[in-house]
Order: sequence, then structure tokens, then C-alpha cells
Amino acid sequence: MLFQLPDESTQTPEQEVLDKELRSRLAEAINHLPARDRALLKLICSEGLSIREAGRRLGWEKSSADRHYHAALDRMRPFFSDF
Repeated sequence: MLFQLPDESTQTPEQEVLDKELRSRLAEAINHLPARDRALLKLICSEGLSIREAGRRLGWEKSSADRHYHAALDRMRPFFSDF
């Protein structure tokens, strides 16, 4: 008898809907951020920079980068409160 393991790399329809909803909420949350915070998150998430390095590229001190980063996360949190 031959057993087949499920292909875990393929999403179920439910997972696809949740993933699409998550991406939609993330895009909406990011669009509600000030431009400077969007720029910081882009450098961190898209380019893989640390908060400090991303802040440095934007001309900020480490403490300013940290403040902007945490403020951006706080502003985004309500978009995911029921997720």
C-alpha cells in the first residue's frame, strides 16, 4: 500500500484567503503611516537592514530610528486587532 503525505507547500483555500486578507491589511496599515515611517519600514523589511542602519540611511540617530519604528508598529496595530 502506498501512502502519500500531504504537500504542505500548497496552501489550503482557507490559508489563501487569510493570506490575502493579511496582505491587504498590511498594505492599508502601511499606507496610513507618515512617509518617513514608510521609508524606514521599507529599508528594514525590503532591504533587510537593521533599524539602526535604516535610520542612518535616512539621516537619523539610532534613538530616532527606534522611536519611528516603534511608533509605526503602534500605528499599525489597530489594523490587526481582530486578526
